[in-house]
Amino acid sequence: MGVATYKPADEMDSELLKALPPKEELQRVFEESSRKEKDKVPLSERTQTKKNMNRF
Repeated sequence: MGVATYKPADEMDSELLKALPPKEELQRVFEESSRKEKDKVPLSERTQTKKNMNRF
């Protein structure tokens, strides 16, 4: 099992920085993903809805 380590951009190898997308693109993807996560209905609510539907 590995351990994640983090470095600021100014401490990263130049080859790694070249391989990564621009900082703005990473920020946009992160924000979009966060919005989608907030919009998801929790599993407990979905399960409860299905149980209620089966009563009819």
